Amino acid sequence: MSNADFYLTTPDLTLLSLLMEKPQHGYGLNAELERREVADWAGVSRPQVYYSLKKLARQGWIAAVESEGGGPGPERQAYKITERGRQALREGLARADWATQRTLPAFVTWLALSPHATEAARAQIIEQRKTFLQAQIAREQDSLAEIQREEGVMIPVAELMVRFAIAGFEQEFSWLDEVRRTILSRP
Repeated sequence: MSNADFYLTTPDLTLLSLLMEKPQHGYGLNAELERREVADWAGVSRPQVYYSLKKLARQGWIAAVESEGGGPGPERQAYKITERGRQALREGLARADWATQRTLPAFVTWLALSPHATEAARAQIIEQRKTFLQAQIAREQDSLAEIQREEGVMIPVAELMVRFAIAGFEQEFSWLDEVRRTILSRP
């Protein structure tokens, strides 16, 4: 059965990618996901890590390895990526859907529905969004500074991702002036 017979989810691909760097156990993977703030760009929950580890091991894409302090159970069992796993990761990252999907930001959904809100509510949500965006810009700038102090093959990509996030937040922040003018002038 080929790798293409099984769909690799974003959490699966994220874990395979982390295991490309070094063998890890479930607890370590969760800690690394949190440290890298993966929740900002990929939905990988703690339970999903253990589900994916079992799935990946069943398919032969990862294999258990001996580790200090390891033992039975996905939290303590360390895993490494196999050659089949490397191939599955390459195939999963070559799918066209990475370049052809649109995300549905909650704010855009709110904007589409906003004519049914009061003017006061529209003004309040816009101000809350601006405050949120300012906080996100500051948070991402702090993340960028931390990333720039690190070393490793993933650093240039991490910098690109954070710069992209900052640019998007800054662009949306500027766009909110147009949103305010447009939706607050309606009856």
